[in-house]
Amino acid sequence: MKHIIFAAAAMMLLTACDPFEGVLSVKQPLTVQHWDGENYVQVAVPVGDVSAKVEFASKNQINITAKINGKKQTLKLVTAKKLSVPENGPINIPAADLAQNFSAVGKSETVVTDGGIQQGYESCTYQRRETRCFTDNKGHVICRDYWVTVNGRQFVEYQVRNTSKDIAVDFVRDNNVLASLTGHKAYSERLIRYQGQCF
Repeated sequence: MKHIIFAAAAMMLLTACDPFEGVLSVKQPLTVQHWDGENYVQVAVPVGDVSAKVEFASKNQINITAKINGKKQTLKLVTAKKLSVPENGPINIPAADLAQNFSAVGKSETVVTDGGIQQGYESCTYQRRETRCFTDNKGHVICRDYWVTVNGRQFVEYQVRNTSKDIAVDFVRDNNVLASLTGHKAYSERLIRYQGQCF
């Protein structure tokens, strides 16, 4: 049975920049070298558990947003080398590369599942040439062709791909775990397998 799918019902696709949401659990007093845009500033993070968002803002910057000392703050960790965080597998960033006095050790896991093939019609637009005529001020009829945008519909076959990502990292110094950071994010995207002509 065919189902009508409207473009407005398309699923929201999250980008790689969307943050992981999780918990920062500080077990021992932790001092982080935070880049404020001009200088490195030492920020003391107290012992305790707080909700946190983690974003790999670039190849050499990690942002951790959490409520620190009663105030929401984004800690910007600028790494000495480009980050190489796998989709699946171990995470091991030495203290020197992390530009901190602790290293980051943990793992990441990505699970991707594809739903079954779905099909139906959805709205679309296409260009159509139309001839329009008008009379000029001398009484002559002049006809010209114009390209106009027309609403239509098209048949599609697609799958919904669901992606779930998890990270778990310990901040370690001298074999002591100073803090742990966990994060999770999930998103869905629609994969077009076949797209018919818009008419």
